[in-house]
Amino acid sequence: MDDWSWQKAQLSEQICSVGEWWTRPSVLYRPRVFLDGKAWCCLYGENIQEGVVAFGDTPEEAVSNFDFYAWRGKPTPEPVRP
Repeated sequence: MDDWSWQKAQLSEQICSVGEWWTRPSVLYRPRVFLDGKAWCCLYGENIQEGVVAFGDTPEEAVSNFDFYAWRGKPTPEPVRP
């Protein structure tokens, strides 16, 4: 593979990676992230009982759990009105 082909492959991979990030539920729906007791909570909705929620030891873990576990298999909730 020549240098130009390698650079094109690298650029294509980076574009796909950025595209995947921008389509994550936490980016699209902007859930609230807050400390709830000793755990971080990532919540989209009015409350924990009715919304989509995930927890983690860090904000990053809560958001990751929201994207990859809590959001999957759930119907898309109505948009939260500010």
